[in-house]
Amino acid sequence: MDKSRLGRILAAIGVIIALALAGWGLWTVTRPAKAPAKATAGAPAETATRKKATEEKRPTATYDELAAAVQDVSNKYRSESGYTPYRSGPYAGMSIYELLDMTDDMDGVDDDAMADEIKTADTMPDDTSPEDLAAEITKLRNAYDAWDKRLWRTACDRFEEQSITDGMKPVIQAKPDCMGAAGDPPANQGTKESYQAMVDWYENAANLSARCSGGA
Repeated sequence: MDKSRLGRILAAIGVIIALALAGWGLWTVTRPAKAPAKATAGAPAETATRKKATEEKRPTATYDELAAAVQDVSNKYRSESGYTPYRSGPYAGMSIYELLDMTDDMDGVDDDAMADEIKTADTMPDDTSPEDLAAEITKLRNAYDAWDKRLWRTACDRFEEQSITDGMKPVIQAKPDCMGAAGDPPANQGTKESYQAMVDWYENAANLSARCSGGA
């Protein structure tokens, strides 16, 4: 193959490559944008829209609703604190608050924090927003629920340890033939109902112990 022919072939190939590159460049300029790029470009606006919608959907409440919540929680607080579990014996008529306070166990219930939260909710500033009023109601109710759980968990654990394990079980073991009728104590569930069940079991066992000892 002579040099002139080779030169013409290479020149033709060069033209083809040049046209191909030119066509590719034109296509990349005029082609539609890819969907992901478009979605990414729109993401900030969509995020802002969702955020705004979320803010607009925040719960709201009025001062009257907050006052009603404070009254409701205060009533429950007094009711639970004043609950009297014993029906007989030296502790009859004593409230759960008095029983736990007598042994300093109320410290673990963090009773002061509950009282402070009720006071905070009852003295919200006059310029509090409806959204913040609703948030305070939620905070108040959550604080009460947490306090109530601490109260009965503390009461149950103390009673199980001192009154049942260290108190009544040794009495039953000392007189198994007579005291066996007392049965096993209820399981400690850490609830008000569980506490009352343990107290009822204890009082029954105490009465049985008196009979086993020849008492009344």
